[in-house]
Amino acid sequence: MGKGVAYSTTEAAHLLNVRAESMSVLAGDPGHFARRFEAEGGSPRGFAERRFFAAYLAEILNEAVESGCTELVEDEVVRASRAGEGWSLGFADGSTAQTDALVVAVGNQEPDTLPAFEGIGPRFVRNPWGDASFGAYFFLLTGFHGTHVLTGVVILVSTAIRLAGNRSTKDGVEMAGLYWHFVDLVWVFIFTLFYLL
Repeated sequence: MGKGVAYSTTEAAHLLNVRAESMSVLAGDPGHFARRFEAEGGSPRGFAERRFFAAYLAEILNEAVESGCTELVEDEVVRASRAGEGWSLGFADGSTAQTDALVVAVGNQEPDTLPAFEGIGPRFVRNPWGDASFGAYFFLLTGFHGTHVLTGVVILVSTAIRLAGNRSTKDGVEMAGLYWHFVDLVWVFIFTLFYLL
């Protein structure tokens, strides 16, 4: 079974955003996960690593499979309907299964547009973390930076020509150098924002 984006991380710095005392998957035993976390040196009021919680979930699932009360099916569910007190599931391969409960885990979906912004126009950005927005920001900022670089090259060439003809002062050379350093600083910001974060 896949762990999903949230729990497939291997980074120790990636922590749960809920305290261990509130993360038990057993409804009849709310302190189950907290005790497990405490046995590994954690605190019930602490925040466990996501990879630790993933291992905990895998252990619970494996116990359920081994006990015979749970069966893992790797297929795509294309239909779900009520069947008495439970559910009837239809799979893509045409098979069916009966279950006591149904959980639909859809993951982190793109946010809906706030009613106040309905019909605001095509330039409104619904999801600033989406691919389209990232591409727009990336090309806008790198294009703008490219304009700064081109302007800097023109200034430096112009300053060099003026200096060769003894028509430039030391202040002119210093101003050209300061502008080029400004272009460097802008690139540090863009590189950090788009390539490192």
